[in-house]
Amino acid sequence: MAHDPIYLATAIEAALAAGRTQRAYFRQNVKIDKKGPIDLVTAADLEVERDFRALIASRFPDHSVLGEEGGAGAAAARASRYRWIIDPIDGTTNFAHGIALFCTSIALEIDGRIDIGVVYDPMAEELFTAERGQGAWLNGLPIRVSACDRLIDSLLCTGFPYSVHEERRQMVEVFAAFLGEAQGVRPPSLGHGGVGGHH
Repeated sequence: MAHDPIYLATAIEAALAAGRTQRAYFRQNVKIDKKGPIDLVTAADLEVERDFRALIASRFPDHSVLGEEGGAGAAAARASRYRWIIDPIDGTTNFAHGIALFCTSIALEIDGRIDIGVVYDPMAEELFTAERGQGAWLNGLPIRVSACDRLIDSLLCTGFPYSVHEERRQMVEVFAAFLGEAQGVRPPSLGHGGVGGHH
């Protein structure tokens, strides 16, 4: 299903603007607060999300925004058919520690279904875009999942969730199992997440 091209264009515009903000703050002794024992938020997170909310409010006043750092809660954000979802800095822990592995993640949900997604890594200048039914792209070139069908031929990348302190034994066991099955496992990733495979 094709959508109004302004939606994808807006997501791209916002992601690129977020990248400029991130680069301006990166390694500049940015203010850091804690939302949990290891869950951080920086002044850059707050500014990116604030700017994004302002853009959506000016361009699509009937759309809602669900952001990681505040504003309308999930219930209020579902009031509209159109809900924008943003993680202003996906990989805030990396960002806060001066590690150049972070991005901005933006999605547009229409009638309860994610239809558009944009991820921008400003340090690598990699812009990932996807639209339901139209495939996924990296800097304008089509991308697809690996054709590799065996773990032993795959390079895996993984991160760990914020519950790692409480569940470290189980996570180490899962990590060790993949070490024994895959061609290699690389711990660095964009913040916290699951395991992904690369050929």
